Amino acid sequence: MHVFLIAAISIDGQIAEATDQVSTAWTSKEDHKFFVQRTKQAGAMVFGSSTFRTFNRILPGRANIVYTRDVEQFRASTPLTVVEVTGDTTELQNTEVLYATSLEPKTLVAVLEKAGVNELAVCGGSSIYAQFVKAGVVQTLYLTLEPIAIGKGVPLFAESVQTRLTLNNVTHLSEQTLLLEYSTFFVTRENT
Repeated sequence: MHVFLIAAISIDGQIAEATDQVSTAWTSKEDHKFFVQRTKQAGAMVFGSSTFRTFNRILPGRANIVYTRDVEQFRASTPLTVVEVTGDTTELQNTEVLYATSLEPKTLVAVLEKAGVNELAVCGGSSIYAQFVKAGVVQTLYLTLEPIAIGKGVPLFAESVQTRLTLNNVTHLSEQTLLLEYSTFFVTRENT
């Protein structure tokens, strides 16, 4: 399974001014278009409950999975139908419900692969990005570099991650907005 991280970042590496800010409040329409196209192409996306609350709806055309510490508490906090992804999940085809899970990233990826998912988009926030990168399951990063400086805000990663990246492609989404595509090279004790 191909797992990729997708994020819009400011020139100073922030993904938002605050955790409750929806990214479309400051990102370009070109980034939004790329995000929709790429996540629909993947067919499945995962994001944290705080990120979900910034838009608070099911994004159409792909399986929406909320990553949460407590699925039951999350289920009680939303009026949407929530289906839990567990180790026994065998399919993930309904894009009309909201999925939720507390499985570790490696376990979640294995379960989704068995359920027939070919690609998973990791869509934030910074804690989720860090957990999935640290678990070693992310192969590609799509970072839209927006021409804005936020200063103090929400960093791409909530904690230190040890990974090296290889720049594969740079695309101009507009005259001012760049899409950077990286592949990951994880730093281990053997190659440091």
